[in-house]
Amino acid sequence: MVLGITPSTIVIFLKKGFIAPNPFSEFLTITGLQEGMKVRIFNLYGTLLYDGTASKKMEKIETDKWASGSYFVEVNNADQRSISFLVKQ
Repeated sequence: MVLGITPSTIVIFLKKGFIAPNPFSEFLTITGLQEGMKVRIFNLYGTLLYDGTASKKMEKIETDKWASGSYFVEVNNADQRSISFLVKQ
């Protein structure tokens, strides 16, 4: 838990998609994406670890080489932006 934020098992974004599992270890699955949506993942220090553009409705992101800790996932399209808090075990 960081700054009073408690992670949930599934994070819902933009009322259409979700990110799971949370906490995660070897991978993250993001569903409900639309083609062209931007996905960026940062650690708590603001270091960008993943920067991608969705080409399908589901993206599986390998995270096995990332350190344990807290991360922020930003998903956005042309008019909306969602930032979610996740934890890597």
